[in-house]
Amino acid sequence: MWIYTEHGMISVVADRDTQSNLHVRAREPIVLTELFPGIRIIENDLADYQFRVIVRREEFAKVMCRLIVAMTYHNFKNHVALEAPYLLPTYYKVYNATLDMENPHEGSFVVGPDPV
Repeated sequence: MWIYTEHGMISVVADRDTQSNLHVRAREPIVLTELFPGIRIIENDLADYQFRVIVRREEFAKVMCRLIVAMTYHNFKNHVALEAPYLLPTYYKVYNATLDMENPHEGSFVVGPDPV
């Protein structure tokens, strides 16, 4: 599962050996330290996602719930532009790429920053 947050993007997959654990992976360690303060980050230069943490499913669910409960913004793109503008170019690429899913037979269009 890919999840795009105001802290950055994470990839979450099941642990191969322990059903109760998840591997939360990121391309930047700061994303993991923001979401899981104090947790030990595993670094692997050869992996697709260089940084990861192993967490219990319940802990991951608590982190996701915390993000949802703390949400105050009405527009995610505008929020990211204010809180983490370095993420915006990548997030716009994802946003525009997924426009094709909305009306696959009509073609797509490109969107930039929302007017403030």
